[in-house]
Amino acid sequence: MYSISYKVNGQEDINDYMVMENESFFKYSEKTIKRYFKENKERMFQGGSNHDFTVKKKFLDKRKDLFFTNVFTVDIQIFEIDIEGCEMITKHNFFNQNNQLCAIIEYNLVWDNYS
Repeated sequence: MYSISYKVNGQEDINDYMVMENESFFKYSEKTIKRYFKENKERMFQGGSNHDFTVKKKFLDKRKDLFFTNVFTVDIQIFEIDIEGCEMITKHNFFNQNNQLCAIIEYNLVWDNYS
């Protein structure tokens, strides 16, 4: 499992009630997956060739709010990977500083291979 910690920022992440917006969950999730692929492309793809990823489908299941200045962790679980079909299913879990599950995002990702 791969995880990164972040902190909820002011103007760009929250609404008027200081609660993290849904779009910010997607932003941090996509930031985490890009970093994961950058660090692991040699291992995942033979030769470490360049790839552009596209989100085919995404779903947010929000369970608990994150607030301004909260520290949170995003972890990535890869459930299914089809190298030949260039498709992968991932799940991103958001945990607050008390390790309580706050949100889950499921992605179907596809990529183009530019060898």
